Amino acid sequence: MSAIATEIPRFRDVQFMTAKLKTKVFRAWIRFLKSGFNKTQFSEELYNHLIQNCQFIAHFNQWGFYDVYFDEPQGTRQFVAQFDPNGSGRSAEYGMDSWLSGDYKDINEAMRQAMGKFVERSTIIANVTEHRRDAVIVKMLCKKHGWTTPDGVATWLPSGETAPA
Repeated sequence: MSAIATEIPRFRDVQFMTAKLKTKVFRAWIRFLKSGFNKTQFSEELYNHLIQNCQFIAHFNQWGFYDVYFDEPQGTRQFVAQFDPNGSGRSAEYGMDSWLSGDYKDINEAMRQAMGKFVERSTIIANVTEHRRDAVIVKMLCKKHGWTTPDGVATWLPSGETAPA
């Protein structure tokens, strides 16, 4: 993907997060988006911000969270939808949008705007990943049940049988 320039907004200090830390988290967010959600770019600071200020639950730890949202295509689509600037902004887990107000509004809105450049690409990658996984499952089931797959398309019926009318 070509380089995408992202201006770092001016953040404000709040009781539990300095502007400097907000900037650090935002930079980590940009790296994570640009990497296509690469696990090596999912920083502890970013994880902590997501679970403390963006209405996500912890999923036991940083890597449990990663597994839920970035190893599973459906989770990735839900995550992307929450940050899509053209969407409702409702939390993937709680269905509320209060994470877009208050002390963290500045960084959370900036994160949504940055996600806008990656929504289409991220959704396509999640869909392709899901289709590839599904194709493997279909092939395994066809093999298990002795079903044929002429031209790579499963008939869903054992050889010689026809579907009921």
